Amino acid sequence: MKPNVHAAVREIMLQSRAERWARTAEQEQLLHQHVAACGDCAQQMEAIEASLREVQAVSASIAASSSLVRSTQLRVRARARELKKQNEFMLPFWIAAMLAFLWAGAVMPFLWQGFRWLGQNSNLPDAMWVSGFVLVCLMPAAAIGTIALARSQQAQTT
Repeated sequence: MKPNVHAAVREIMLQSRAERWARTAEQEQLLHQHVAACGDCAQQMEAIEASLREVQAVSASIAASSSLVRSTQLRVRARARELKKQNEFMLPFWIAAMLAFLWAGAVMPFLWQGFRWLGQNSNLPDAMWVSGFVLVCLMPAAAIGTIALARSQQAQTT
C-alpha cells in the first residue's frame, strides 16, 4: 500500500472516533478494504477502539458536583470577559499604530528632504543631520511604546 493511503486511513480512524463525525460511504469503504488488507492498520484500529472503550469506562465513573460545575463556568465566563475587555482595550492602540504607520510613510520623504536641506545649508556633517533624522523618526514609535506600556501596566493593576 502507498504511504498516503495509510495516512488517509489513519486520519479517518482517528478523526471519526475522536471527534465523533460520521464517515462517508467512500471513507467507510476505503477504511474496511484497507484494514482487511493491512495488518498494521487493523492492529492500530483495534488499539484505538480499545483505548476509546477504556476512556469511556473511566469517564462514566467521573462525576463533578454542581458547585464545581458552577464555579468552573463562572471562572470561564470571567476569563472570557477579561479577554474581551483586553481586546477592546487594544483596538485603539492598533488603530493609532496603523495611522502612525501611514502618516510616517507619507511624511518621511519630506522630512528627509528637510533634514538634508538643513544639514547642507548649515554645513553640518552628513552623520549629524542623518542622526537627527533617525531620532525624529524614532520618537513617535518610542512615545507610542511608552504609552502602551504604561496603559498595559495600569490595566494589570486594575
